[in-house]
This record gives sequence, C-alpha cells and structure tokens, in this order.
Amino acid sequence: IVVSDGAAVYANFTHSQKCWAHFLRKAIKLTLLEPTNETYREFTDRLLEIYREACRVQRDRRFTDAGRQRRVAELDDEILKLCGGVWCAELPVLEGPADDYRRLCNELMRVMLSQQLFTFVLAAPVTAPNGKTSPVPGTNNEAEQGLRGPAMDRPTGRTTKTIRGSRRRTVIDSVLQSLRKYLR
Repeated sequence: IVVSDGAAVYANFTHSQKCWAHFLRKAIKLTLLEPTNETYREFTDRLLEIYREACRVQRDRRFTDAGRQRRVAELDDEILKLCGGVWCAELPVLEGPADDYRRLCNELMRVMLSQQLFTFVLAAPVTAPNGKTSPVPGTNNEAEQGLRGPAMDRPTGRTTKTIRGSRRRTVIDSVLQSLRKYLR
C-alpha cells in the first residue's frame, strides 16, 4: 500500500492511501486566508472530525472486517455530504481561496470515489521486511520527514547542478530512506 500525496506519479498504484495531512493542511490554509468565512471553518472542523473518526475505527480491534467496511461507507457518506454540493455544481475556475476550496472538495471526492481515502482503516497491519508489524498510516508524514533534508538541499544549492542530477539524487535518497526504515 503506497501512502502518498496527490502527485500524479502515484496515480496508478493498485493499493494506495492518499495522505490526510495534505488535505487537512489545505483546509486549514482556507481558514487562515479567510478567518471570518464560516463555510471554511465548518468545512475544516468537519474534515478533521471525519479523519479522527477514521483513526478511531482503525484502532478499534472490536470491529470485524464487515463492520469496518460499513463504517468506511458511512465515512464516505460524510465526505459526500461535506463536498458533494461543490462537486456536483461543477463550478468553473474561481479566484483566490474560493478556487482552493472548490479544488479541495473536488480532490476529496475524486480520492473518495477511487477508494483511496480510507484504505488505512480497512487494511490489515503490514509486516515490513525487518519484521516490524504496524498499521497502515493515514498520512505520509514519516516518509516526508525522512526526505526533508534532501528536499531542503535543493533550494539552498547543496545539490547537483543539473535537473537530471537532481532527479537521480532524489530517487536515490528516497530509496535509501525506505531501506533505512524497513531493513536492519
């Protein structure tokens, strides 16, 4: 199961989970850009509630697979209630935060419909090659933290001087960080 942000490179994986932290950051940004906008505040609060409920369901071992599936269907319905109006309206490109809101609602709907929003709730814990078993995370924060150093190298000039070299180094760093995480 690949846990990733919404980058196109991750679009064709069979089993994937889109990162909730990315969605929540986008929602929080809306409230910071327009703190008096009640719609954005309610949207952000509800999205956070849905994520927290998904985390509770994931942790609760009393659920059977069927029970977990029912709860995910209910959470999907909550996303539909939250974003469906904007999604169904098929709004044109807007200006400023209103467009960010439109795009976020559409992205959440697209990810929910492709069943990549609550994969972490339904998936069985995964055993890594190092023998460690852990639940599938709802965010890719751990992976991104491992790559923060190499990512910061690029804008500060501590990297190769060509695009090809930068891409090669990014791939190598990503592979090495993954190996460090899963192998002794």
